[in-house]
Amino acid sequence: MTLKISANFSLRVIALFLFPAAASAQESAVLGQVVRVAGSDSVPLVGAVVTLHRVTFDGGEPVDSVITNSNGAYRFSGVEFDSLALFVTSAEYAGIAYFTGAINQEAVAAAELMLVYDTSSVLPSIGIAQRHVVVSPTESGEEIGVLEMVIVENVGALTRVSPDSVAPVWSTRIPSQAFQFQVGQSEINQLSITRRGNEVVVVAPLPPGRRQIVYSYMLPRTVESVDFEIDQPVSDINFLIDVRSFGVIKGEINSLGEQEIGNERYSHFQGSDLRAGTPLELAFPGAPTNPEDLVSWLVALATAGMVLAAWLAWHRRSVAVPVAAAPPGQTLAARIAAMDRQFESLDAPTDDQRASYQKQRAEMKEILNRTLAEERHKS
Repeated sequence: MTLKISANFSLRVIALFLFPAAASAQESAVLGQVVRVAGSDSVPLVGAVVTLHRVTFDGGEPVDSVITNSNGAYRFSGVEFDSLALFVTSAEYAGIAYFTGAINQEAVAAAELMLVYDTSSVLPSIGIAQRHVVVSPTESGEEIGVLEMVIVENVGALTRVSPDSVAPVWSTRIPSQAFQFQVGQSEINQLSITRRGNEVVVVAPLPPGRRQIVYSYMLPRTVESVDFEIDQPVSDINFLIDVRSFGVIKGEINSLGEQEIGNERYSHFQGSDLRAGTPLELAFPGAPTNPEDLVSWLVALATAGMVLAAWLAWHRRSVAVPVAAAPPGQTLAARIAAMDRQFESLDAPTDDQRASYQKQRAEMKEILNRTLAEERHKS
């Protein structure tokens, strides 16, 4: 199963948690319609089970279920809203779970429209709309940390699925020298994103629209160059390279100079409409070899996530980027909420999955608390 998250989810999550409208509970109704997209037409989904979920920073749980009527419409009455939670609704179609955006007290006036799709294991193809790469030395200075955020896009009208439980729905290459691969907070189930050899593969269904995939890995500090050859067309690619890593990008890409983000300086490289097979190389021509010179490399890989969020927020002010802009605190909070919903979607999580979820959530919550404290201090 996979999550279908609306584009404005992040902003609505933060508006609820950081700017609560009221502390007391208020009853209201949640209503909406489930529609199956069929080519250029749409058909109400009759008899579908719709579940209402209550979501907080401490987790989520289903609270009620109803059946859609002959118009595909549903209604939940007597829903208690307060400032500590939000609600989402979900429905399953063709074995895939689809979710609406976040619903709070101010959002119940309009009916929520949930779109579901037929599936195909052949078409449409999944492409890369954007790829953002942050390169930073780790705290020890012994490795180079790389954080990638890839925006994959399904431009068709069918949900792309795997023909079996093994074949990927989408994949892309990563450097052969990469190690310590980890999946970050993405807009699809993290358990469906894995590394196979030198590829990152996704086996979860991908509905029409764009989805964010985040992952990170390490590179040996001794490496002199890394092959970043483009393995599939990409509309927009950006590299942010911490100047203390002495890295540069070589190939068909533009150098846009240095940029200050979060009190650190990054070299910015940008490419547009790159074709498959375009050679790119991440090189470290000026890297020091004396271990004593590495003492100043005190940036951890976790910081790269906040750098990327801050840079995206800046980038959207000057370039049209179809991802909702948000300060780092908002982005982190939205990712925690998304992670909770992803864990909730598991039918029977194993002990290892539960332990991994709890560990990642605790780490993200600690970073969020520090980030929010810094944002409040600056304001």
